[in-house]
Amino acid sequence: MPLLPEDRRRRGAAARPTTAIVFVVPALTRWLDFQTATLALRFRDIRTNAGVTTSSQAQDQEQFKWRVKLDPQGRYVVNFGLFTGATFTAGWNNTGIGAGDNGYSLVFKQLSFEAQPVTGITGQIGSLYFWRGESTEITTFDNDGYTNGERISVKRPKELFFDELVFTHSYIGDLSTPNVFRRPNRLDDANYWQYAVAKTFSKRAGVSLDYSVQSQADILRGAARLSTKELKFVDTLRWEGYRRVDHLPAGGSAISGEKAVTSRLTAGFGYATIDPHYGTLNGERYGIGRHLFAIGSFAATPEWTLGYYVGRGIANDFKVPIGTRVEVILTYNLLKTLQRAHLF
Repeated sequence: MPLLPEDRRRRGAAARPTTAIVFVVPALTRWLDFQTATLALRFRDIRTNAGVTTSSQAQDQEQFKWRVKLDPQGRYVVNFGLFTGATFTAGWNNTGIGAGDNGYSLVFKQLSFEAQPVTGITGQIGSLYFWRGESTEITTFDNDGYTNGERISVKRPKELFFDELVFTHSYIGDLSTPNVFRRPNRLDDANYWQYAVAKTFSKRAGVSLDYSVQSQADILRGAARLSTKELKFVDTLRWEGYRRVDHLPAGGSAISGEKAVTSRLTAGFGYATIDPHYGTLNGERYGIGRHLFAIGSFAATPEWTLGYYVGRGIANDFKVPIGTRVEVILTYNLLKTLQRAHLF
């Protein structure tokens, strides 16, 4: 049946927004690169070695990381990190369910300018993520932490043997001021210097070495990762350690393993020992002392993941804040949904 003129106009009007979306989305992704967009809910229960409950509550978390490309090749970018959490080691907000009052904080913890004028040489300035190499938050800094300053990274393995060389000059502090816009003056201060190298070997192994000066304390760190699928019961083993050579000399280490039980289920385990004078800047799950832990996740769908963490302090001859810690975490990967819709 032939279309009436008003039908043609109606169909044409309906088609125009779709055409606009087709052209707008590529234009947006040309400049905007989304790296992380997740929403999560967890319940945690923390008890002392004496069995006294110190925390039993539900918490929520939102994490967004993206960068704006200032040129077509992405050599000059501005990095943004928008996260929940009101302190250096906090990435979660209390929901009011369980212990503690409801409280919400969503702030820019990271904001930096990054330039790569020469291939393989990158400079950054602003509020930065920590460079950990093969180490984790157990023996370095909490994943939610931040540092203000500058970093130079060189990735020229064919010429320098190492896959990456790193120098960081920054300030670690303002532990209760995660908002980057409230600590811009710290770009003029420095209490943390880091010199590090990293090397991988045929993708089966990787090592990193790190010498840093933190608040006048000299610290050596090292870590190694090894693919061990031939062992059947574990796919990857990781060792990491540190040694504070002055200012209350001491050391610590952690060994952990991970196994892909199925295509959806991953399980991990480990043991960590952190000296009592390390401070409170490493991962809040671990803290100081000796702990056994188990961690894992089940990917129900590409967007939804159910995770767990169980930690237990053992053989500690000094007071530790965590005797037993249990967590159950439900995570929604918003970025996966956006990618499936071909928006990013």
